[in-house]
Amino acid sequence: MKLQLASDTEPEPARQPDPLVVSLLQENERLQTELNEQRRNVELFRSVFDCLPDGLAIADQNRTIQISNPGLSELFGYSKEELVGAQTALLYESKEEFEIQGRARFNLTAEEQLAPYQVKYRKKDGGVFSGETIGTPLRNSGGRVIGYLGAIRDVTEREQVHRKTAANESLLNLIAHSLPELVNYVSADHTLRFVNSTAEKWYDRKREDLIGTRFEDVLGPTASQIVLPCINKALTGQKVKKRAEIKYPDGVTRAVEISYVPDMDEMGAIRGFVALVVDVSNQRKIERELIASETRLTDAVSAIPDGFAYFDHEDALQLFNEQYRAIYPKSAHLIVQGTTFDELIRDGVERGQYQEAIGNEEAWIKHRIEAHRNPGDPLEQRLDDRRWLRIEERKTRDGGTVGIRVDITDAKRREHELERLSVTDALTGLSNRRSFLDRIAQEHERVGRYGGVMSVLLIDVDHFKRINDTYGHVTGDVVLKELAGVLADELRDPDVVCRYGGEEFAAFLPETSMGGAFSTAERVREAVHSRQFCAGNPKIQVSVSIGVTQSDQRDKRYENALVRADRALYQAKEAGRNQVIVAPPEAGE
Repeated sequence: MKLQLASDTEPEPARQPDPLVVSLLQENERLQTELNEQRRNVELFRSVFDCLPDGLAIADQNRTIQISNPGLSELFGYSKEELVGAQTALLYESKEEFEIQGRARFNLTAEEQLAPYQVKYRKKDGGVFSGETIGTPLRNSGGRVIGYLGAIRDVTEREQVHRKTAANESLLNLIAHSLPELVNYVSADHTLRFVNSTAEKWYDRKREDLIGTRFEDVLGPTASQIVLPCINKALTGQKVKKRAEIKYPDGVTRAVEISYVPDMDEMGAIRGFVALVVDVSNQRKIERELIASETRLTDAVSAIPDGFAYFDHEDALQLFNEQYRAIYPKSAHLIVQGTTFDELIRDGVERGQYQEAIGNEEAWIKHRIEAHRNPGDPLEQRLDDRRWLRIEERKTRDGGTVGIRVDITDAKRREHELERLSVTDALTGLSNRRSFLDRIAQEHERVGRYGGVMSVLLIDVDHFKRINDTYGHVTGDVVLKELAGVLADELRDPDVVCRYGGEEFAAFLPETSMGGAFSTAERVREAVHSRQFCAGNPKIQVSVSIGVTQSDQRDKRYENALVRADRALYQAKEAGRNQVIVAPPEAGE
């Protein structure tokens, strides 16, 4: 047998691949690539799912947890093994809440729920927290719900901040709406962002209609012309204070005191300004009659031009301005948050700060604290440095007390001046007849009760009509004024002299007998007669006639002494004028 080498053999023809096998291999490769891509997507999803800090859970249609991330375990305190397979009811504070959310969000007809909602959840250790939740159904490519995804975030701390912020805003709103003044906040674009109850009344519009409206559109063109310069100043960072008369949209023209305080951010940019407008119409009116009066939250409080303080329901100081501290300098070290009203009052009394409390400390403290706790009409307070305050206090709805301290020192001085003028003769500056009669009645009562004497003088200018007719009434008035000066110089400090009427004057001399009164009357007569009146042009010689009498316990009425003095005065005139005639007291008068 002959061995045939392979090289000598004929090559076999190449076999062609089976098309079916090629097709299967290609499909297998495609499926493998797709599977690898899906695995990468799953791994990527799982990586993101596990890395998210919020608690994530995927539940089936029965709300049984199928997948959870570490964030869910960290949030609730359960391990992954405890969560997977458990119904989501495990996470809720109450079964009722679980069922409510199930009906609303976890059902076959549920819409995609991407808007956050808040639910009370319970941790493994029993702690309850508020969770912000996004829940949405998961659907297959055919649109059928196959499960639910829930994302949970603990917002307890955020809620606490919101509650605290809301409480602060509520407090400021409460204070602003308790004030009788108009309070606005105007942004840099001249738009109203806050108005209190008084603003609603003055602007004659509801709050919701005012917010977002330009300030000038609310006030109208005429009023805007008045306040626009103030607005422009405030928006350059300057504090503004102005008094003006403005007609407001409610139809009332008010005399107001306007205070604008700029609001700046941390970089010094102007965000807007707080406007406080005080109605001082009554004060303006009273000032014209010589009696003045002045009346009335973090930026709004500082804008109040008067002393402002807010005490909470426990009567502890919570808000105040620097004007309030300045009013009570001796208690300034105690004017801090948390100090009670009782502590402030007692400290001020100990330091002699309240003039009216000196010598009556405990009773005054008791009365002042009672008035503070149950405020009514405004009260006036005198301080040791002679300043006067008007205090207006009101209760707030939370049981606290808002108080305004207005310095009315100038008003008090004008009031005292008005009282003085009411008992003074306008021409001569002496007491008027009414005041004189009141005082002589008091002196007569003292004499009748304790004994002693007084004397009465009636003084009349001789031929005064001739002076008026010759020189005119203006010159006559000058003579009367100069004569009043002579009388004031010649009489003692205890003696009381008045213009009794026309050219007639009257005086009573306490603790003075008839002899002393006669000497005084003669001195007065001589002083008048020796003087040149209206020195310069013209020079006028004047004389007076004087009637004198003594009054003691024998006079039942002071009028009796006046009748006797008048009779003596008449006799002096009948005897030739420029004389002093004495009428002795008569028994039984």
